[in-house]
Amino acid sequence: MIQRFLRLVGRVVLLMAVATSSFMLGASQPHAIVVDHSRTLAALQLEVARLRQNLTLEQSEKQRIIAAKATQVAQDHWQSVGDFSFLTHVGYLEIPLVRKFDYFEIKLQFNGQDAYLLLDTGASQTVLDRDATQVFNLPVVPSTAKREYVGLGGKSDTGEIVKVGSITLGTIHLTNIDLPRIDLSAINDTLKSQNAEAIDGLLGDDFLHSGQAVMDFEHQKIYLRADMKF
Repeated sequence: MIQRFLRLVGRVVLLMAVATSSFMLGASQPHAIVVDHSRTLAALQLEVARLRQNLTLEQSEKQRIIAAKATQVAQDHWQSVGDFSFLTHVGYLEIPLVRKFDYFEIKLQFNGQDAYLLLDTGASQTVLDRDATQVFNLPVVPSTAKREYVGLGGKSDTGEIVKVGSITLGTIHLTNIDLPRIDLSAINDTLKSQNAEAIDGLLGDDFLHSGQAVMDFEHQKIYLRADMKF
């Protein structure tokens, strides 16, 4: 018992000595520990925890200031050379565009399988190719509602709705998305005539608007909100 008591007293004295030296050496520091010899071991531990919390808050504030300055520099850089990469510091995801023939494509995943959609800013709605939906085994959503779509060359088609369980684009994950499917054979025939691979659909304005898209054609990139909903 006596030995345990002496060890406990020794720990308290050691903590108080360390705290005293911190106070003496760090007189100019705003968060130095002020020693009160009446404090217990538990009180000293609380003081150390408070100090660590204050230091963490200070570091977070410094990081915020540095990030703000970095963003400002990037914005100034964009104004001079057209670099949009600063958007990745303000909640956007940078996605490469794939050049195909005279078009741009975006690579994403449907239910874990790679898919390629043609970027079509003139399309009001994102649509999938009918043949591609069969390859991806996307189920048709039972509905009596039909919608007429007019595509390349004025060709019209009545679209059915299919359900995509998951759409993944970088770190963007969307689930249970209903999309129309139509016949895109006219576009795919044109691509094949140029020795290019067929596309699986068109990425239209509805998707781009939901992601607050910023397009950088010069550097073949597109920026979408990392927290986008669709």
